[in-house]
Amino acid sequence: IEEDEEEYEEGPCGRWRPGDVDLRSFDLIREFRLDQIEASSKHMHRLQGTNEYQTAYRFEKEANLTMRSGDAFPLGLPHQFSFECTYRIEDEGESSWHLFEVTNEVQESQLAITLNPGRQILQIGLPATEGEQQIVEYHHTSLFDHNWHKIMLGVTNDYLNLWVDCRPVRDTDGNLNVPLEPRDRFDISDGYVSISRFAETSVFEPESPVIDVQWMVMNCDPTRPARGNCDELPVYDVASLTANLPEGPTPKPDCNAVCPPGYNGTDGPPGPRGLEGPPGIPGIGQKGEKGEIGVGITGLKGQKGEPGAAAVAGSAVAGPVGPRGLPGPQGPPGV
Repeated sequence: IEEDEEEYEEGPCGRWRPGDVDLRSFDLIREFRLDQIEASSKHMHRLQGTNEYQTAYRFEKEANLTMRSGDAFPLGLPHQFSFECTYRIEDEGESSWHLFEVTNEVQESQLAITLNPGRQILQIGLPATEGEQQIVEYHHTSLFDHNWHKIMLGVTNDYLNLWVDCRPVRDTDGNLNVPLEPRDRFDISDGYVSISRFAETSVFEPESPVIDVQWMVMNCDPTRPARGNCDELPVYDVASLTANLPEGPTPKPDCNAVCPPGYNGTDGPPGPRGLEGPPGIPGIGQKGEKGEIGVGITGLKGQKGEPGAAAVAGSAVAGPVGPRGLPGPQGPPGV
């Protein structure tokens, strides 16, 4: 295995090599704080995603999912990147709509992933040079069939790759590795980021098709989708996909042998509340000692009582017999 691999310098990504497992990701559901908005919005609500373990968000027509680009991407958009989104269409009409779009200050599109139901076309819009834009188109009817689908996009300096439900897709010119024209850096200063917005509406008065979004992430590694999987999709079948890959070379990651694992996914939704635990152990402590005998002050001696009243003569009540008198003195001698 060769040790020298091409290395890139990116503003928001730092120095990196294709296949690095710790490259920065931008979780757009988290950046838009959909879990907080959903609690107070009448036009967006939470529902089960592709399975019982996944959470998705339903966007109604009046949902406003636009924010300043500097809030979502304070260091700008990476020039090379991957984009992944798991979504389902409920009601979109016939008008084109942006699954994801980033504009500059005057609402000129810098990056757009757009679905056109009338033509059954997926369009990827990127900058060219001198303010121009280049558009890559894919004809893919299943993207509009109201089932869950996963779009994965890889954009390098020179080419673009698209996977739908983990299958590489050719563009309308028959290319799997779609060559890109030289392109300027993204100009998103003072711009806007939108999720699920009809292309004909303004970022100031957006309208949305009715769709469900479960997952939307950008990553600094454009080769990440080649190592991705679609295990969360209800109809995903590894055997059938392997047997029906389109002819021709398939996109490959920029590594020479076994590729490293993909970037860790974002946190899942909170689990259900656990069962009530058993009663706690009684507290441990010693019995307190008996308190000391209280100390009081001896009471004062009472005063002597007053003499009783004298007996009244003729009283009907006789007093008690007095004590025997003492012997009298001896009498004088006889004469």
